[in-house]
Amino acid sequence: MEQLARIEGDSFCLKKGSMDLYSAVCQAAENMTGEINKKKLALSIKGEPVFVDGDKNRMGQVFSNLLSNAVKYTPDGGSIRISVSDIKGNGVVTIEDTGIGIRKEELPLIFERFYRTDQSRNRKTGGAGIGLTIVKSIVEAHGGTIVAESKEESGSCFTVSIPKSGS
Repeated sequence: MEQLARIEGDSFCLKKGSMDLYSAVCQAAENMTGEINKKKLALSIKGEPVFVDGDKNRMGQVFSNLLSNAVKYTPDGGSIRISVSDIKGNGVVTIEDTGIGIRKEELPLIFERFYRTDQSRNRKTGGAGIGLTIVKSIVEAHGGTIVAESKEESGSCFTVSIPKSGS
């Protein structure tokens, strides 16, 4: 809660510099290796170094949150695919899973503060319903966008787009 208040408050400032989205994604994945292996998930990361003007720690937080959700909501033996690319002056990161998905009517609400999908309201997955709100706030503070697509029982895909350095 405090973290969300700081990010949404006037005092929130990014420590921006040139950073590589591909490295940030790889670091987030490395930090999740234990959970990924425990669930026997197949993880693939494809792409190239893409440099943006960003806050390395905050963007790491974005990718850690999105990857954590993908791991949490993907059944044992499923897969997660991450790609990093340079598209029309933006660094674009896509995190796609074969998880439980999000119901169509809930998809527009997932970035709202305290919103949790019905499937996530249990002790096993926990959470306060602010992770995606924080993710969206950080991405937008970088001048970027985040889009979610999902199909129930087929998985979800989150696409983060951040303007490239010098763009």
